Amino acid sequence: MTDLQLVSLMKRGDTEAFTKFINKYYAPIFKYCAKHCSCSQDAEDLTQETFLHFFQALSNYEHRGKVLNYLYTIAGNLLKDNLKRVNATLVEETILNQLPDVHQDSYDRILDRMYFNDILSQLPPELRSVIDLFYFRECTLQQMSEQLGIGLPLTKYRLRKAKIKLKEILKNAEQSS
Repeated sequence: MTDLQLVSLMKRGDTEAFTKFINKYYAPIFKYCAKHCSCSQDAEDLTQETFLHFFQALSNYEHRGKVLNYLYTIAGNLLKDNLKRVNATLVEETILNQLPDVHQDSYDRILDRMYFNDILSQLPPELRSVIDLFYFRECTLQQMSEQLGIGLPLTKYRLRKAKIKLKEILKNAEQSS
């Protein structure tokens, strides 16, 4: 059965077509997600979310090529969103773990957390991830480039831009204090 026929049957609500579709494409999408995730549970969740997004937009789907390519696009976007969430969390945890133990009082720790969240939230997600990889995970530029899936020149540009932006944010924070 062709992809066009499967999609047509699914649009009409044929449950068997949904099952065939999932059986046909689950393994390659899972493999793609697993390649880009740190754990298999995340890969499984993102694979299921990929199919969920596809099925939710099925009524608007127009068959223009390989369905698998469309699923890869959905999975890629979900992976990028997931990476942004993970990086933001890691940056926050790393900054808080590097704080001196001077502030043992929980109130002070809450204020510190709010301060660093505020500073990091002012950076665009792509700059936040570069800061995390460079300063907190101590990656080389080449490693950063590979992990982010971008070229080395763009990695260097983002790092330079992130450093400049962080200096501006910290300078403005000092002036307003």
